Amino acid sequence: MDRAMDGGHAMTGLFSLEGRKALVTGANAGIGSAIAVTLAGQGAHVVCAGRRNCDETVARIAAAGGAAESLTLDFADPMAARDVFGGAGFDILVNNAGTIRRAESVDFTEADWDDVVDVNMKAVFFTCQAFGRELIARAAPARWSRSPRCCRFRAASACPPTPRPSMAWPG
Repeated sequence: MDRAMDGGHAMTGLFSLEGRKALVTGANAGIGSAIAVTLAGQGAHVVCAGRRNCDETVARIAAAGGAAESLTLDFADPMAARDVFGGAGFDILVNNAGTIRRAESVDFTEADWDDVVDVNMKAVFFTCQAFGRELIARAAPARWSRSPRCCRFRAASACPPTPRPSMAWPG
């Protein structure tokens, strides 16, 4: 693998992911695409996942000699995450997918809100949960948050304080 995979930076050679399989959500563009390319540059087989196809990211990886495939899937559906991990042998999860709706708070619909929460909160939690279950079933070595039992509370409690300041009326 040449240095083109990481944009010519000195990442190549720092660590190897040969023989590892990674899932990167939101890999169809931006940060997710860059992460997928970097992981492949270190030798990982990367499954590039997103609501839209990740063919461009996969093509960049293949052109540089890496191994990747595209998976079009909506991780906002908790069952989708469970289905992806069932025996797939992933070693790495990069839970990068996210969405934003650009609208004034007073114009934001319940459907808009539900979509943002489903992708940015529910999908993250249930994708991590499915990945964790897969690692446990395989007795795979892993690193977890120092307090995994608190993650449900932290994920749910992080949201309420956030909208208030942004909804304040100036003047």
